Amino acid sequence: MKFNKKTHNREGVLQHPFLIVSLQTKERCDDMANRHILHISILDDFRKWLIQDGWEIQPEKGYYEVLRAKKKKRVLIVYFRFTNNLQHYSILDKDVDIVKAFLKDRKRMNNRNGGDSG
Repeated sequence: MKFNKKTHNREGVLQHPFLIVSLQTKERCDDMANRHILHISILDDFRKWLIQDGWEIQPEKGYYEVLRAKKKKRVLIVYFRFTNNLQHYSILDKDVDIVKAFLKDRKRMNNRNGGDSG
């Protein structure tokens, strides 16, 4: 790829929001997605919670999507990020509040169920 003022910075490093090719670009990518909030073991619970909350589950588009849901005009996408030690899925920052609400409800239900059995 040839140097281009629109796609490269002064040092000649490719600048693209979805490619991690320099520390500056990596920081920009990290601002766009949360990669440590939704553990892979609770994806099915999250899907069920979304349905109960009125979300419509849609077919995934592309290789990296593991869950796509829509509620009114809002679209939530859960991404798979290939690493050697996959433990969490990636969520866009705009959707973190939805995952946090799910985790809060899940914790509340676990506390309630734990209290009933003890």
